[in-house]
Parts: sequence; structure tokens; C-alpha cells
Amino acid sequence: MQQVRTDEFRHLLERSQTIAQAIDPSGIAYLSGSAADTDSIVYQELKQRITNIRSVNPDVRFVYLMGQGSTQEIFFYLDSEPEDSEDASPPGQVYTEASDVLIGTFTHQTSSVEGPSPDRWGNWISAFTPIVDRESGRVIAVVGVDIAAREFIYAQYINGALPALLTLLILVVLIAGYRIRRTEDEVLDLKSEFLSIAAHEIRTPLTGIRWASENILGDHTLTAPVRQAVTRIEKSAVVLIDRVSSLLNVSRLESGVDAVLTRTSTDMTGLVSEVIRTFSLAAQEKSLNMVIAPSVPSQLTMYVDRERMKQALHNILSNALKYSRSHGVVTVSYTQEGSWHRLHIADSGIGIPAAELTHVFTGYYRAKNARESDTYGSGFGLHLAQKIVEAHGGTLTVTSEEGVGTVFTLSLRTCGVVH
Repeated sequence: MQQVRTDEFRHLLERSQTIAQAIDPSGIAYLSGSAADTDSIVYQELKQRITNIRSVNPDVRFVYLMGQGSTQEIFFYLDSEPEDSEDASPPGQVYTEASDVLIGTFTHQTSSVEGPSPDRWGNWISAFTPIVDRESGRVIAVVGVDIAAREFIYAQYINGALPALLTLLILVVLIAGYRIRRTEDEVLDLKSEFLSIAAHEIRTPLTGIRWASENILGDHTLTAPVRQAVTRIEKSAVVLIDRVSSLLNVSRLESGVDAVLTRTSTDMTGLVSEVIRTFSLAAQEKSLNMVIAPSVPSQLTMYVDRERMKQALHNILSNALKYSRSHGVVTVSYTQEGSWHRLHIADSGIGIPAAELTHVFTGYYRAKNARESDTYGSGFGLHLAQKIVEAHGGTLTVTSEEGVGTVFTLSLRTCGVVH
């Protein structure tokens, strides 16, 4: 919920800043902040401009331009409402509800966001950006943008509800194991049984939520805020279904259930290429390059469980992509030492503190610098990847330097390898 709040505030602030940049400060000098402005060409052009901006931002309720009088009162130059609207603010109307944040925008010349904050028109999340006169360096007006607080709070709860359910599921597992104080094998059996129930009893209604969301999204009469909220519900359901499946897979591998692998002749080079392709859009968005080094054989055929190994590679490469910096590189290379065949996945990301390297594969664990970053993770992916590799008789190890990058090495020793 805090992340949603941060993202919404930043997005709203960016929009107010964009609007402010589109307004010529010299034009505001022609406005007096009185009813006479309505006959001014400058007023009419600015009015039309912010009205158009409001029309292409369906989640925004008000866009307006404010000034500060000689007695420090805040008043409206103009707003995005039609002249005949009961919510319109005519030029010169004093805004008696001006908050310290809004007044501070005039004083400190910095953009700001506040809310939820009530006024005579409702309850709002508001972003303010000053317009500064180039010659005097003085704030001559402030651009304001409002969105309804109710829809903002609703979005917070939607995004917080499903992750909270996953957190509750994990806490139930941990508390049950702690209280019962059984032997390690008994706790493992209990967890596997519980998660098996969760996979059926929780995944089924989640699938229903996803199906219902997709059907609702097919309704073309939905308003933009409702469509956005339902889309978030659908995406959160998909993520939670995936998390529940991961919990079940780890439990089964640890307890030996489903640990028997269905090995087939698999081209590991082709499998790596296939997984990398699935990240092409995400890599493009981060301006990140994911490459297979020349050291990797054009064909490296090994006898593995293709789907399990694909999942392990997906989790490792996803981790590399997630924590790499923009314009960085994720490289897959290959070495051979006797009967061992090693794939090295190296990133140019934030790295892992040396003191925390031993915890990387324990599950439910994220390094301190990872928790402080803007990326989301549960600490489950690498744990599951290691279990899959170990089920193949291999190893998954890590080396890292904080602030430089990380290298995961997937090692397999198998007969019948064909280059």
C-alpha cells in the first residue's frame, strides 16, 4: 500500500510539472486575477489548454492555476471546469482552504503533493508545481492537479489485500511449525500437507477472481478508474497464484514428493535462449542487454527435466534482470571442468553484501540492499532454483561484490553430453 501511495504521488507530481512546463510565464503577467480576465485572449487560450489536459487524464478531477495576492491570500486565475459548471472557480475567487503545503509552494518554489485533504468541493490528493518568472525569479503562479481521494484509497486497499493474504499464509506456516515443535521431518510433512490444501483451496478461488476480473474487463462501458482497479485485481491474482504454486513446488522438492525427474534430451543453450526471450520486453524497458557469450556451445545437450530446469533458469535470470541497473548487461557464459558443465549468469547490479551471501538460498530472505531498493521480491525464486538444480545432482552457487554485480553458477555433471 505504501508503494502504491509513493507511485501515485510521484505520477501526479510529474503531471503537474509537465503542465507547468507547458505554460509560458510571460502570459500570466497579462492576467489580473479578476472577472475582467475572461475577456482576455491569454486567459481563453490557457483555459482551453488546461481543459484539454483534463479531458485526456480521466483520473484527474481538477486542473487549475492559482496566484497569491498582496495580502498573501491564494486565489484562482482559472480552472478546467466549464464556465457554467457549479464547481467552476471564476478568476479572483479566494481559496480559503489553502493548506501550508500549497502556501509553501509559493514560498519555497518547490513542487509538492498532499492529501487526502478536504475542501468545499470534496476530498483530494493534490499536486502543486510553481511557475517562476525568469527575470525576477519569483513564483507568479502555481499549477494544481487533483484526483479523488476515494479512488486513491480504494487502489491502495486493492493492491494491499492480496499480498496481505500471501503474508498471512506464510505466517500461518511459520507459526504452526513453531508452536507444534515437531521433529524436522514432521514439520516438513505438515507444511507439505498444508500447502497441498492451500494449492487447491486457495488457488481455486483465486482462479475464480482472475476469471471474473477478465470478464469484467470485457465490459467496454467501464470508467477508466474502475478499469484500472479491476486490472490491478487481475494482475495481483495472477501473481498470488504463481506464489502459491512456488510454495507447493518447494515443499514437494524438500519432502521428496514429485522429486523424481522426467529427464529428456534437452538443448541447454536453446533453453537459455528461450528463457531470455521471455524477458525481452522487461529488458527493453530497463535498457538492459541480455546476452549469451561466445563461450556457450551452439548446442549443449543434457539429460534434464526440461520444465523444471526452465523454471530454475527463469528464476535466476529474473533475479539478475530485477537487480541490474538500467543500461547494464546480463551475461550467460560457459565453462567445463572435467565432468562438470557450468553456466555462469552474471549481472551488473547492486550486488549482495558479503555477510549475507550465505542466506541467499534459504528462502523468504532478501539482502538488506535488495529490501531498500524499489524492486519487489519474496526471496523464494532462488531457493526453488537451488532445489531444482540439486534434484538433478548439481549445484547452484553465488559470488558477488556489493555495488558491482553478482554471478550465479549452475553446475551439472551428467553423462552423454553432446556439443
